[in-house]
Amino acid sequence: MLSAIRTWLPLALLTVLTPSLAAQGADYDIWEDPKFTEPGDKMLAAVLEEAGGLEAWDKIEALRFDLLKVRRVLLNSETMERAVHHVIPRLCWMTRDGDGFAISEYSDGKKFQPLYRRDISVGDFAWAEAGGEANRKPKQAQASRTLIRRTAFLSMMPFSLHERGAKWIYLKDLPGENALYGMRLADPLVMETENEMFDFLVIVDEERKVVRQLQYSLTGEDRITMDASSECFVNFSQPYEIEGVTLFGFHRWFYELPHAEEEFTIRDVEALPVPAAAMRRPWQAGGDLWQSDLRADHWDPPVESEEEDAEEAPEGDGEGDGSMEGALRGPVDPACCD
Repeated sequence: MLSAIRTWLPLALLTVLTPSLAAQGADYDIWEDPKFTEPGDKMLAAVLEEAGGLEAWDKIEALRFDLLKVRRVLLNSETMERAVHHVIPRLCWMTRDGDGFAISEYSDGKKFQPLYRRDISVGDFAWAEAGGEANRKPKQAQASRTLIRRTAFLSMMPFSLHERGAKWIYLKDLPGENALYGMRLADPLVMETENEMFDFLVIVDEERKVVRQLQYSLTGEDRITMDASSECFVNFSQPYEIEGVTLFGFHRWFYELPHAEEEFTIRDVEALPVPAAAMRRPWQAGGDLWQSDLRADHWDPPVESEEEDAEEAPEGDGEGDGSMEGALRGPVDPACCD
């Protein structure tokens, strides 16, 4: 299993792998050494081509899909037993370069009614909409921007690497057909809290030309350290094809520090442009919010027959029926469970 491949290799300690680097001097930069950059460039180009190529990718303006997030936490450190902490369905609609929105459906434990929040990020602007109000305070704007850009980055792998100007360097071969590459993004990405990240490690199946795992660290000046407790791993699987390109329908995120993991399942993908009205900043439109009945409904239980509904439907005002308009009950704490 990929989760068992612990290959955390800080770039500052590459002399352990390649003793000859020690003689290069303090000014040596492995990211400028053709011995490492040329095989990295070649493999990244091969991975993108194997997934359908940039010509096909550039024809896709945006993707709309249902995403289900399941977070599991550790119950027993001896048996490593985990339990589901929370589940969040999301309707995501995002452009190739990481703009877009996500409608997240939360659970109200008291009223047993759904709560919705729409996070939006477009250019330099980000905000959230819930309870009929828009929140663009700095903390919320950062949380919304991180959610959208991170979701686009992981859900559009491997082409999101091209969108963020990724550069690869070859590091070493691994067991099987795998190899380890260093990765640096020209456009940094926030994976956790407010820390922008440039440097990652990537495990690639060199025979199939497929990204298998992304690695990074929660701590360290360059985000790559030897602190095992801060390691994070993202595994990619379940490839699917849309409009001539191949993306991943599932990724699992492991956190060593809290011993937690998150699963992200993607379904019902469509290549459709994001509606311009959905990206409109409400404070420039008289405070009006974009209205839609869209939600992630792929995992809804089977609908009962109309006869059964007519017999069992209770009287009421229609609240809690699953629609966006009737279910909004106020803002949801962004720190709760993004």
